[in-house]
Amino acid sequence: MAHAIEYGILGILYLRAFQGGLGKTSLAYPALWAIMAATLFGMSDEMHQYFVPNREMDIWDVLADFTGATLGIVPWQYFQRTRKGFDSHSAP
Repeated sequence: MAHAIEYGILGILYLRAFQGGLGKTSLAYPALWAIMAATLFGMSDEMHQYFVPNREMDIWDVLADFTGATLGIVPWQYFQRTRKGFDSHSAP
């Protein structure tokens, strides 16, 4: 559960970075890039744990990282789109 929450937040931060912050989109499909980046970071963290005493690599943690990133990014994008649509309808 902790992995999912942490990587959900990390995924949203990656998404914002790949979207150019609050500006123009810098890449095609920024959500996919964000999910990939968060998952690759999770994989590198698991590889690092192999070399740390009393820690071990676990593929299930990588799956939790991927799931968390996806479950963080998808609702965030939905929220952004609905907020933009709401803002455009409320303009004078």
